[in-house]
Amino acid sequence: MNNSGPSRQASLAAVTAVGSMMALSLGVVTYWYHKRCLNKVSKLRQSERTGRIRAEVKLRTAMKELVLLRDATNGDGGGSSGKEGNDNSKHNLTMRRIGYVVSPFTKRMGTPRQGALAPSARGYVQLVDTHEETIDGMDAYSHCWIIFSFHANTNILLDGKKKTSKTKIRPPRGNGVKVGQLATRSPHRVNNIGLSLVKVDRVDKKQRRLYISALDLVNGTPVYDIKPYIPWDIATFTGKYHDGLGIKVPDWVRPEGSTEWNKVCWNAEEQLANCIKDGKLNPLYSDVVCDLEPAKMAISEVLAQDPRGTKRRGSVTANDDQSYYLIFANVEIEFRVLSSFVEVVSVIPADFDTHTYVDGVPIMMDLRD
Repeated sequence: MNNSGPSRQASLAAVTAVGSMMALSLGVVTYWYHKRCLNKVSKLRQSERTGRIRAEVKLRTAMKELVLLRDATNGDGGGSSGKEGNDNSKHNLTMRRIGYVVSPFTKRMGTPRQGALAPSARGYVQLVDTHEETIDGMDAYSHCWIIFSFHANTNILLDGKKKTSKTKIRPPRGNGVKVGQLATRSPHRVNNIGLSLVKVDRVDKKQRRLYISALDLVNGTPVYDIKPYIPWDIATFTGKYHDGLGIKVPDWVRPEGSTEWNKVCWNAEEQLANCIKDGKLNPLYSDVVCDLEPAKMAISEVLAQDPRGTKRRGSVTANDDQSYYLIFANVEIEFRVLSSFVEVVSVIPADFDTHTYVDGVPIMMDLRD
């Protein structure tokens, strides 16, 4: 009797099984190899990005130092009194005009002291050397801030030099009371910068014009910036947007559209208290008894708004071990974002020696898994 047929079939089946196992093993090895390569490439890309950011930070710092050196050489540095924190030279600001105001008020006399006192007054901001797309979307707001200079002041020049502003003045409607200059809305200031709230009527992109009303600006006023007026600009705003506020904003600005967690769970309150005790939150929070709760509340309010990067903001941590880090005063806050709350994991003194500084601000480049 010939058993060669079944034996051949059994051998073929065994070879097939061995081949399948080898193919499966090869597939597993290939998968893990590719995964390891991808992880390696990802780490290399992250390292490259970190190096690039560090180089950009150093370049930006060097450029600023070069500008300061040039200004000092040209005699525009502003000088220093020698007192700590009183060196104004590196913080002087040169602004570029982005436009000017066209209004019916050709002189200071007759210009409303507040725009809301003349709601029917019309005008517009004519943009210059600014692209028309910069005002795209402004018509979605009902109001905006105009940042300008009091160009019609009578105290700007005296023998080629700016007059020294008075430290105390008498407000026009103060019945003779004399108060500090910064406690008033006087146009005569150390820096003749003004801030005016106006109503947005319409936008003409083709003409690069922002039509406004309820304005208190003299014709020809130089404009340096325009910022939308939002609910948070209202001092009594409670976080609930409604039509009774009397303002209009885009949907993406409304509080209901923002991601926030109502609950912040603390597992590091004792660590925070120790940091306050050790002076790591001086001079703003220096007393453990009086300042622990305010400091804890301030940190909770920041974390509740999800301070993570744009790509991660609003997302829930998939892995409970994923931690994020935030600097507050001189402490480092470690936190996790979970399904319905934020968990504060630890509060430790920040090690600024390992970070790069730009203008006195530590740029944290520490990559953590």
